[in-house]
Amino acid sequence: SAPPLPMGKPVAGPMGGGFTPGMPAGGPMGGVPMGMPVGAPMGKPPPRLSGRRRALLIGINYFGTRAELRGCINDVHNIRDLLTRQMGWNDSDMSILTDDGRGGGMPTRANIEQGMQWLVAGGRGG
Repeated sequence: SAPPLPMGKPVAGPMGGGFTPGMPAGGPMGGVPMGMPVGAPMGKPPPRLSGRRRALLIGINYFGTRAELRGCINDVHNIRDLLTRQMGWNDSDMSILTDDGRGGGMPTRANIEQGMQWLVAGGRGG
């Protein structure tokens, strides 16, 4: 399993500093300063990408179970909006699987594996 994210807010120091107790480093995005587009250096527009882009977005809230979660499907919609509105992606560049019946399919093992195959199909080195 992955190591836990350091907790706290970044503290400026000679080498970037440490963390203060509170929330995940860099805010709720775990290292990405709030309001900054993912992948963009501070003060600069997002990088211009070449080639094909694809995303497989999966939101599972486990409705009707003891392990029911809240917000996973909302996260998928928020990432979709970020990619389309701020990064210029097309909906056709994304495959969305959610367990509310409103995505492009249910997030079953077979559909997730099929989505992974779609992600890499026709891939080329770059």
